[in-house]
Amino acid sequence: MNLILDTGDTIGGVALAREDALVGSRVWSEAQRQSALLWPAISELLAEHTLDLRGLTGVVVCQGPGRLTGVRIGLTIAKTLCAQTALPLAAVSLFAQWAEGWRSESNERLVIASDRWGSRRGVQVFGPKGEPLAPPCAFEEETMIDELGALLGDATAVLSGPGAMTLKERWPAAASLSAPTAKQLLEKLARAGARLLHGGKTSDPLQVAPLSI
Repeated sequence: MNLILDTGDTIGGVALAREDALVGSRVWSEAQRQSALLWPAISELLAEHTLDLRGLTGVVVCQGPGRLTGVRIGLTIAKTLCAQTALPLAAVSLFAQWAEGWRSESNERLVIASDRWGSRRGVQVFGPKGEPLAPPCAFEEETMIDELGALLGDATAVLSGPGAMTLKERWPAAASLSAPTAKQLLEKLARAGARLLHGGKTSDPLQVAPLSI
């Protein structure tokens, strides 16, 4: 059973997953109380399924980018658990989390956009099979649509991610996906993390840090 931690946004959550399927979850919308809510939620889920930390097989955490305090809370707990128990750790970027499950049979490219910080916004573009076409990159808000348009060529942009709604207002030619619920984001994180764990692509608890681009 894997423990799933998602604390990088205003809506946070924790879940237990068997392989890539959730068996229980807790979500909340109080970003300023993430540190107070996370440990009790973990304890409740473990008790609900008659588990303790020794019954876990891995830990999956979203490493951002996102609200830095929230990302750090989730990473700190994940790193502490893995360091103390020797559980494997899978750190999943926000971009990979939101892109999980994306497929297209037409000439479309998925553009995952983070929230804005200052004048910049983080973006990663994924191909029709969900494959990343380039590493995450930070774009200046005023020029990013022209730059992304040049990058995509004749492909249609499909927007998703925390910043998709505000970006869509400035890029009406782009399509967009419906925003997933907090539980759906936990499911995406669980699937992406399970794939990393099975592939042996784990993170060192002593080295992993919030994603910075």
